[in-house]
Amino acid sequence: MERKAARWVHRCIAKYPSDFAYPEFVGIGFIFSKFSSQPSFRDAIFLTNNSQSYHYCTNACKGARKNYKQAVTAESWEVGCAKKFCKNIGLGHVGCAFNNRDNRQMGLPYLRGTSCSRCPKDYICVHKQCSPPGSKIPTTPASTAASNTTVSSTPINQTEITVTTAPTTPGSTTSASTSPVSTTTSSTTVHSTPGNQTEIPLTRASTTTHTVTTTSDSATIITYVFLHFAMLILHLCNHI
Repeated sequence: MERKAARWVHRCIAKYPSDFAYPEFVGIGFIFSKFSSQPSFRDAIFLTNNSQSYHYCTNACKGARKNYKQAVTAESWEVGCAKKFCKNIGLGHVGCAFNNRDNRQMGLPYLRGTSCSRCPKDYICVHKQCSPPGSKIPTTPASTAASNTTVSSTPINQTEITVTTAPTTPGSTTSASTSPVSTTTSSTTVHSTPGNQTEIPLTRASTTTHTVTTTSDSATIITYVFLHFAMLILHLCNHI
């Protein structure tokens, strides 16, 4: 309907299309609003004011208020509007096209009663109007985004130290071994957006072994004394 309305208002013809001259518009009802400046779709809403001037019981309306009956007729369920400012004639044109036109406006536009109480079988009620099966109901879905991001960090530090120390007394050996092992485990959970789940394991392990060998100063002194004593004996033997 919107495309049909656009095709007509872009012709800048300020009247209803003739079925004979424009067969593509046969069966299409139009409501036009004319202005002397650039129009807006808000200008076409003035039709709602005509509801106060239409009397259902007497089916009486006058002048342009007949367009109100076209807008609310129960036989029309499709509508589309278009606008254009025609510079050549100084006309702001807003046109709305309806299917199943009722340009003669002879009968009642609808039956009085509860909304959707007379819908055909299998039809559904959308905005208090009968809609064919499979019609899409306009909704505004709530957007929900959730995500779980799990970060696991497990550092493992192992340190082994072996120390061997030379004894202060010859022939004796003392060995000391120290093996402290420390294990630290931490787990952190972080929630973020968008909805995805990521698990990142981090594992670090290190092993360090140090071997240290030392010689006591007392062992060095004893060796030096024995060497000096041997040289003294050798010197005495040479003089005898």
